[in-house]
Amino acid sequence: MPVLELKKSVNAAPELVWQVVSDMETFARVAPNLTRVDVIREQGSNLRRQLFDKQGRSWDEERIAVTPGQSLTMRVDAHYFSAAFSSMKYTWSVVAGDQGAVIHMRYEYRVKWGVVGGALDRFRFRQQLRIACEEILSNWISMINAREWAWRVTVSRILARKGAGVFTVNATDTLTDAAAILAEHSIGCLPVIDSKGKLVGMLSERDIVVALTHNGADTMSLLVPAVMTKKVVVAAPDDSMEVVMNCMNDRRIRHLPIIEADELVGLISIGDVVNARIAELEGESTQLRDFIETRRFNDLYRRIGPAAYDSGLAP
Repeated sequence: MPVLELKKSVNAAPELVWQVVSDMETFARVAPNLTRVDVIREQGSNLRRQLFDKQGRSWDEERIAVTPGQSLTMRVDAHYFSAAFSSMKYTWSVVAGDQGAVIHMRYEYRVKWGVVGGALDRFRFRQQLRIACEEILSNWISMINAREWAWRVTVSRILARKGAGVFTVNATDTLTDAAAILAEHSIGCLPVIDSKGKLVGMLSERDIVVALTHNGADTMSLLVPAVMTKKVVVAAPDDSMEVVMNCMNDRRIRHLPIIEADELVGLISIGDVVNARIAELEGESTQLRDFIETRRFNDLYRRIGPAAYDSGLAP
């Protein structure tokens, strides 16, 4: 039975790598020829999923073994599998490496058409499978790197970048007062504080618009607590961006007040998260360009010799 194995190292925690590799439903985002993956049955460690490719074909796969945090094994249902393989079983595993983790892919398969199929496997099928697996690994690495940033960067780092100062509105203010603050500073949300400076709610532009829709122009004379959101979701300075982004996504909110020792110390918006990630990527790009330029210089220096370079003969 032919066997194909690939390994890839990634500078990230094995726990994070396992999260990405073992995510059954997001596999369509990393597999080059898939459009959709549906989990059709899951009972304990057993799982069955249906995969759809760009040619309109579909087939089933069943998870036949799993060791959480370490490995999973899938068996392709040959009855539905319309490719050149009559059967296939594969194992993905994640182990700790010298610097992060190592992803190991092992595919065992049988090809159709006997001797002819064996020859085609050596010259075509195996190479196609390898290319697909390499692309999956590459896409996994990109996804892991994005999540690794979210694990590594904390709220306090974002606040240090944007500044911890936060505009607020008092619970004794009217909506007219709040609207003026929002307009003056071009912001969309305000934490509401009481006379002791404690957070008691959140007021957004949307809250004001909804209140105007129901109550008309008289709404603006109301006190802020009449329309603010009272059940406030908060974050802490030590929370990671992973926690913040999951919270924003799950609760469908765009702003999170930051509380430390029962005090309001900042406010994080979804825009702050995006800007921080862009800045990080730009920094990585600059480092890569510097590395390339340094490497080009070193190669040229070795090739023509220090005397020629120092004399100005280098291009």
